[in-house]
Amino acid sequence: MNRFASLRATRQALARGWNWFFHAPADGRICAAIRIVYASLVLMHLAVLYPDLDRWFTAAGLLPYDLSRETASVYTWTLLGWLPDTSAAVQAAFWVAVGHAVALLIGLLPRVNAFFLFLWIVSFQVRNTIINDGEDVLLRLLGFFMIWLPSGRSWSVNSLMWH
Repeated sequence: MNRFASLRATRQALARGWNWFFHAPADGRICAAIRIVYASLVLMHLAVLYPDLDRWFTAAGLLPYDLSRETASVYTWTLLGWLPDTSAAVQAAFWVAVGHAVALLIGLLPRVNAFFLFLWIVSFQVRNTIINDGEDVLLRLLGFFMIWLPSGRSWSVNSLMWH
């Protein structure tokens, strides 16, 4: 009988811990700080990629699109696969990604911009998997988590517009 009471108490303690971890109110400033740091890191990453965009992501570069499909899985998708394989198209896609990163940095519709920034990060990474390393995987994972983070509650354009 004592053992079952102990199991019941353990189960109740686990349930309380689960509810506290997943459902307790969070400080909006922490989420906003994470958003700002992440967007800054993405902007630095994109600044490093910018000088070599043509080399890594166009048909005139080292890895044309057809060959990039052989290095990655043929089932992976990239938005860059739907665009022309030219320098102008890659430059336009790059600047759209920068725009989403800046919008995420200032907190303008942070979840929407985190979603589109995640799509662009995945697209650039899948387009040329040869240059990816652990930092790229981390940016992709953090980008996915940023979609779900309520980071517009403070220090954002959203909080200024809604309050």
